[in-house]
Amino acid sequence: MPTLSVFILVGLYAVSRANYLLFHSLAEIFSIVIAFSIFIIIWNARRFMDNSYFLIIGVAYFYIGGIDVIHTLAYKGMGVFKGDSANLSTQLWIAARYLEALSFLFATFFLKWRQRTIFVFTFYAAVSGLLLFTIFFWQIFPVCFQEGAGLTAFKKTSEYVISLILVFAVGLLFQKRAAFDTRVLRLLIASIIVTIAAELSFTFYVSVYGVFNLIGHFFKIISFYLIYRAIIHIGIQKPFALLFRDLKTHEEALEKARDELEKRVIERTAELGKVIEQLKQEISERMQAEEELRKSEERFRTIADLTYSWEYWQDEDGDFIYISPFCEQITGYKAQEFINDPDLLMKIVDPVSQQDYKKHLEDIRKTKGVLHLDYRIVRHDGQERWVSHYCRPVYSANGTSLGRRSSNRDVTERILAENKILKYQEQLRVITWELSLAEERERRRIAIDLHDKVGQTLAMSQFNLKRLHQAVGSNDINASLENIIQLLDVAISDMRSLTFDLSPPALYELGLDAALDELADQLQQEYGLPITVKDDGQSKPMSENARVILYRATRELMLNVVKHAQARQMIVSINKKNGKISVEVSDDGVGFNTTQIFKRLARTKSLGLLSIRERLNPLNGEMDIISTPGKGTVVTMKLPFEQIELDTET
Repeated sequence: MPTLSVFILVGLYAVSRANYLLFHSLAEIFSIVIAFSIFIIIWNARRFMDNSYFLIIGVAYFYIGGIDVIHTLAYKGMGVFKGDSANLSTQLWIAARYLEALSFLFATFFLKWRQRTIFVFTFYAAVSGLLLFTIFFWQIFPVCFQEGAGLTAFKKTSEYVISLILVFAVGLLFQKRAAFDTRVLRLLIASIIVTIAAELSFTFYVSVYGVFNLIGHFFKIISFYLIYRAIIHIGIQKPFALLFRDLKTHEEALEKARDELEKRVIERTAELGKVIEQLKQEISERMQAEEELRKSEERFRTIADLTYSWEYWQDEDGDFIYISPFCEQITGYKAQEFINDPDLLMKIVDPVSQQDYKKHLEDIRKTKGVLHLDYRIVRHDGQERWVSHYCRPVYSANGTSLGRRSSNRDVTERILAENKILKYQEQLRVITWELSLAEERERRRIAIDLHDKVGQTLAMSQFNLKRLHQAVGSNDINASLENIIQLLDVAISDMRSLTFDLSPPALYELGLDAALDELADQLQQEYGLPITVKDDGQSKPMSENARVILYRATRELMLNVVKHAQARQMIVSINKKNGKISVEVSDDGVGFNTTQIFKRLARTKSLGLLSIRERLNPLNGEMDIISTPGKGTVVTMKLPFEQIELDTET
């Protein structure tokens, strides 16, 4: 057979020397016959093949052979097509070689693909038709050969790209060599390698009748002969080795698996006795565990069902996993009604409490701690009840969320009692406010009486005594009169001081800032502590009640500083800012821990700061305390300006 092949090649060479066009036609006819033969063999054996590689290659060669037929007829000198240009046959050559190379590459990806033959055939028909349309009708296929210049850059580049694709195809074939018969695999790889050599040869010729064109066609003949050997020759002589190789492999694997299965059956039979004993032990343990579980559930039901709280457990979606029967005592609805309608819980929440309850549900998703809410519900019979609700998320041992656990108690009596206390406290605040105003009015009345009546009387008495002292000549009488005059001086001074303490006239006549200036001078003289009063200079019209409340509160704070703060200086600031009147008393004294302030006040029985806050409340005032041990204290009182403007004197 090798001798015959050599003889045929030598004969073809001799023909090429005599008539190259005849040589080309014979070479192409040889390739075309092999291509169609491959298709016929594969097509008729397609139902018995497990390896889809050969199906794709077989269908591809049908269309490759078809394009090669047109390429042969279009070869320069054949005169079949108009123009008789070498470019047309070269374009057809490149189209067929791209189709061949890509088929070898992609076929390796579909070895075990459950092929649909009609799909493969239709796909190649569409691709081949598209290529022919780009060449003959649309004429957009790139030029591959120019007369006088030879091969174009596109044609040479395409030959290199085709060669590279075939190299990848060889690599993939080698990777998946287990799916092929060894002899077939070798012939396929050899055929692809020779095809690469042919493509590289076709990058060098200048004339379609040149020597490199001749060499390329010899390589093509050899490559198709190798394909013939791989598929047609072996396929005809030993069809089962090629077409049913996978089936034989499966049968061998099945035989081996059967032997192993028999061995395993024997081993498993020996183990089965042990497994049965283990199952008996496990069944016994399972029954014991189930009995323990039953007792545990009974204990759980005893505790949960008989509790005097409304307990429930909801999953992540809000559905009830468990709800205690005591819910009926609180809500009037049975546990099953909540289980049947998870939205019932939201429905019974009083409309006033709806917003708070919805916010509570949002907070649950953001925290892992315990949350508390008191909200009102409407029972089945229409009664309103208050519920004290505690809940927290629950998790399994591995951290998986199990929903949330909630406990609820009826606290209606407690809430009603607290509301009564709050009402009484509010009434007490009003009474305290009225008493404070009444006290201030009484102070003012007494101060006016002292000033207008007693003061005038003492002043007149002093005046008359001075005149008497001037008229009397006796030394003894003069000495007595001087003593009486001195006593009257002291009485008048004490009365003025008492009048100022009871109700400073400047507060009513000149305003808050003037009264505080006067108070600062008095305290500075009495205690020797430097006191600065700062005013922002803005007009601060306010009602008499507001002036009195701010003055008394400020006086209380200033007295606390001079008596207890051990300060070196004190600053009193009066400002109008952001719609509020603010009075700030600051010192650089010993300070205190604000977190302990109310404990200290309770321990010392001092109600000063608490009293100030209570005085400010009726006017919607507020008091802030900032203090640090060793760094002094700042107390700020604020009253809304519109409040103190609208406030009327009582």
